[in-house]
Amino acid sequence: MLIRTTLLSSVLCLTWGAVAFADEGDFVSPLLSFFKGGVMCAPEPGETRAAPDTVAGTTNVIVDAPPFVSTGRLVPAVLGIGFGVRAGLASEFGQDG
Repeated sequence: MLIRTTLLSSVLCLTWGAVAFADEGDFVSPLLSFFKGGVMCAPEPGETRAAPDTVAGTTNVIVDAPPFVSTGRLVPAVLGIGFGVRAGLASEFGQDG
């Protein structure tokens, strides 16, 4: 029984390590004109709008996107810190800016 537990633990550790460090770079679709990601601080909530059929019932409207404080992928477990993405479409159907 102990051998099975040790073997199972070893296999899980090895496969999780392979998954955690299998970073082959980002794939960015040719339909995007730009794509940036990073760590950012939560902006102050401003205007809110009704969002029916959601848990909160409202959504915050962010006028200006907050700046990235880091372009890294590790996000500390701190309230108000998160990971965000900025992307734009490369077609005439995308929004300006």
